[in-house]
Amino acid sequence: MVNSIYIIIAVVAISLQHICKKAYNEKMLGKAAIIFSALSSLAAAVFFIFQVKLPVSVDIKILPYSVLFALGYGSAVLFSVLAIGCGSLSLTSLITSYSLIIPTLYGLVFKGDKISGFLIIGLLLLMISLFLVNFVKGDKGTAKINVKWIIFVSIAFLGNGLCSAVQNAQVEAFDGKYKSEFMSIALLLVFLVLMIVSFTSERNHLKSTVQKGILPIIICGAANGVANLVIMLLSARMEASVMYPLVSAGSIILTYLISCFWYKEKLSLMQNIGFVLGVASVVFLNL
Repeated sequence: MVNSIYIIIAVVAISLQHICKKAYNEKMLGKAAIIFSALSSLAAAVFFIFQVKLPVSVDIKILPYSVLFALGYGSAVLFSVLAIGCGSLSLTSLITSYSLIIPTLYGLVFKGDKISGFLIIGLLLLMISLFLVNFVKGDKGTAKINVKWIIFVSIAFLGNGLCSAVQNAQVEAFDGKYKSEFMSIALLLVFLVLMIVSFTSERNHLKSTVQKGILPIIICGAANGVANLVIMLLSARMEASVMYPLVSAGSIILTYLISCFWYKEKLSLMQNIGFVLGVASVVFLNL
C-alpha cells in the first residue's frame, strides 16, 4: 500500500514538472525561459540542502560530478521549457523520457553490461515510435513538428540523459555517499550560471516573471525535489525493474492525458500509435 502511494506521488511529481513548464509558457507568452530554469533549480536545490546532514562533510572529488550534472540539468530544464513553448507537451514529455537510453549505453560501453532481449525490444520500439511521432500528414489541428522543436527537445533529451549517467557514476564512485551534497552543489551552480545569463538577456522580464510566473516556478522546483526523494525511498523498498517502468510510463501517460483533455492538444493517428509504442519502449528499456 505504501509503495503504491509512493509510486503515485512520483508519477504526479514528474508530470507536474512538465505541466508547470507549459503553464509558465502560457503566462509569459514563451518568454524568460532562462529565468524559469534558474529559479526552479534554486527551488529544487533548497529541497536537497535541507537533506544535508550536519556537520557537513563533503569530499572535494564530487565537484567534477556536480559540474557535469549541472551542465546536463541546466540544458534539460531550459530546453524542455523552450520545446514545450514551441511544440507539443505530450511529445516533449515522451522524447525526454527516452533519455534513459543514455545511461543504458553508458553501462554497455564503460561497464561491460550485457545486452538483454528487453533492451533490443525497447530500442526497436523506440525507433518505430520516433518515426511515427514525427509523421504528420496534414491533419488539421494536430501537433506540428518543426525544426526549432526538434533542436530544443534533442538538447533536452541529451541533457536529461547526461544527468542520469552522471548520477549513476557518482553513486558508484562514492558508494552512495554525498548524494544530497552532490545535488545541492549542482543545482546551486545551475542557478548561479543561469541567473548571470538572464541578467544579460532577460533582465527586462525579471519583474513580470516574479509577478506572473513565480507559482509554476516554485511548484516545478518543489516537484523535482519530491520526485527525487520519493524515488530514493522507493529504491530501498522495490526492485528497480518494477519501480522505474511504473514511474516512467505513469508520468508519460498522465502528462499525455492532461495535454489532451486540459490543453486540448491533438495528435494524429500515427502520432498516437507512436506514443503508445514509445511508452512501451520506455517500459522495456527500464526492465
